Amino acid sequence: IDSMKKDKKGKIEKYYLTEEFEFTLKNAKYYAKTYLDNEVNVEHIILSTIADKKSLAGKYLNEIGMDYSTFKTECKKNRKMTSRPIMEFIGRHRVLVSLGIQKLTE
Repeated sequence: IDSMKKDKKGKIEKYYLTEEFEFTLKNAKYYAKTYLDNEVNVEHIILSTIADKKSLAGKYLNEIGMDYSTFKTECKKNRKMTSRPIMEFIGRHRVLVSLGIQKLTE
């Protein structure tokens, strides 16, 4: 998958995403909706990465003790986060996300 981005001079650059990273970004968009945010923020990408225990980044974060609940608690200390519990449950399970279950809740 490649996406296009124009730089300041109007040139188009190509960015190639791995399947794993594309999955993380799609799931991050889902987390933004789960937490009632209008845009994807860094915390949504991190939550998505932590939830994906099959990815190298997700495995690493889990190995060093960063889990979903801990990170969410730390985020709540810095800003108010309201969530939709059923969407959060679905987003934490890669199989449900890969099946497209989160699209049914949108």
